[in-house]
Amino acid sequence: MKVQPIILLAFLTACFFSSCEKTALIRQYEEIRLEAPKPAMPDMEDPHKFLSMPPMTAQSDVDLTPQTKSPIDLAWDLPDTWRAEPGSGFRFASFKSEKDSTIDCSIVILPGDVGGIDANIKRWLGQIHLSGLSESEYKEFRSSQNELKTKSGLTYLLIDFTELQQDLPADSPSMLAAILSLDEHLVFVKMTAPRDNISKEKSNFQSVLQSLRLK
Repeated sequence: MKVQPIILLAFLTACFFSSCEKTALIRQYEEIRLEAPKPAMPDMEDPHKFLSMPPMTAQSDVDLTPQTKSPIDLAWDLPDTWRAEPGSGFRFASFKSEKDSTIDCSIVILPGDVGGIDANIKRWLGQIHLSGLSESEYKEFRSSQNELKTKSGLTYLLIDFTELQQDLPADSPSMLAAILSLDEHLVFVKMTAPRDNISKEKSNFQSVLQSLRLK
């Protein structure tokens, strides 16, 4: 059968426009993808902004005010080579040795049991880098410490941390401490210095302890 030229022309024209429409749709889809806007990045805070902020006051600056009056009327005598210095923070009193600038002695009086005697001893062990004791080693050390009395009859526990440091360097940080329980308060008397310096000033520290008395 012979196809009429007009019908053939109409068929080809329809195919042409159909092809163009599909191409247009495809191109339109591609253009949408390419021109899609990128999500806006959130504003980043200046990492150095804190440098322009006023300094904060530490809570300890408020709480650790110098003690102007002891909650317990406690007195003591100092060796000739020791001098008293003003108390500050939790310290009711501070002492220094005129012969050895590394010696630092303090008296702190706190209400209650402040965690208990063992908790404070373990905290002090950590301060002089001896926190690695096993529980059995700690119990052995604790049981070897002496409970003594002052000349006025006050009872105190003397803790000599140098006993644990015999094999450590002479300049290892060390401590002597005494704990007294008086009128629902704990009194802590501490002397810190390198180990060998502690040993040299031990007699002076003990003389202060022996002189402790209630007024």
